[in-house]
Amino acid sequence: MDIGTTDIHLATLDGVEIKEKAGVTFELPEHFSEVDIFCLMLFKFGHPNGMMTFLAPHPDGDPDAPWKWDFIFHLPGIGTIEVVRSWKSIEIQTRRIKLSKQSLIQFLEYNLDKYKEEIEATRSHLEDYRLLINPYKRHKLLAESFKEDLDKVHVQKPFYPKAMGATQQQIAKHNKSFTKYAKDMNKEASYSISLCTHSAFMVEAFLNLILAVFMVPEVKEDKAIYSETIERPWRKKLKRLHLDCQAITKADFGNAVIRDVAKVFELRNKVAHSYPAKEDLTVANMWFFKNFPILNHPEPFDRYQIAMNNQLPTKSEALFCYEVAQKMVAFLAGLVPSSLREEFMRMAEANPIGYNEATQRYSLPFSGVVYKGFYPASKKC
Repeated sequence: MDIGTTDIHLATLDGVEIKEKAGVTFELPEHFSEVDIFCLMLFKFGHPNGMMTFLAPHPDGDPDAPWKWDFIFHLPGIGTIEVVRSWKSIEIQTRRIKLSKQSLIQFLEYNLDKYKEEIEATRSHLEDYRLLINPYKRHKLLAESFKEDLDKVHVQKPFYPKAMGATQQQIAKHNKSFTKYAKDMNKEASYSISLCTHSAFMVEAFLNLILAVFMVPEVKEDKAIYSETIERPWRKKLKRLHLDCQAITKADFGNAVIRDVAKVFELRNKVAHSYPAKEDLTVANMWFFKNFPILNHPEPFDRYQIAMNNQLPTKSEALFCYEVAQKMVAFLAGLVPSSLREEFMRMAEANPIGYNEATQRYSLPFSGVVYKGFYPASKKC
């Protein structure tokens, strides 16, 4: 049986067979346009009407549900067809009838082409959303990850034999401990730098999220003012936050967390600019007489000939940055009215976040829980 050129306008809700065993089930290839298929069905039927839609607790849809939407219809003389959007794919299912996968694909392609103008018109009525990476959540997760890694690093100075004369076992022990020392110092430096920078990024990203969500129209709609606003340094952004945003409380610059977060940004800037300043990157003081090197103390030279001492930031400074960043985020959250704070924080902790092109507003497209699953297959795949 070939339905490749059957007009979907012949489809009806009369004669739909729900209880009949499935005839054919397959996943639609990913190159198909999902929005076009949905709009084709919406154009014909006006609303998702399948069993999963009927059983769902929310008749207007649930973006977190494992079954997103489905349509079911009857083609006279052919049988029942379902188009089901699961969390994984779009499945085409038939009831009672055996049709080839190719015939069903041709049926969709034929109608998608025949009704492309109607599909486009239907699509214009959908809410046009973008899924965006949430910079705050991204930097928060990275900071948490680097802190976890940094907490696991415990640098121990290498073992040195008590005299230059040493046994083979002592030499081997020194070499092994020095290699571990070098690796651990590099890890500590890497994680400390990353924790410091992402802690600062986390604070600024949260500040920017408040701006994005609560920005007044006068700022948002003027390109020059908008660019100036989002490009300001963090302190100037914070000073003007209550002026550039709706409902936001004026920040108290006498709060100690402002002083502390300034240190975080100062450290971040020193790391970012990477200037070899003697105040920040001195490993040790030393002297030379001609080509004779002299250290401050009679320590092993190998720890200085390979500069592995972790500075800018130190481990304690990096942990300080993370602690202050958390306090600063809580401080900024306190500037949001209590009536809006819970909803805003749900969005702040989400990734991705949504952006409505029509309203130019940010929103929470999904909850923090992903519901998915599989059903038992009747045969091995």
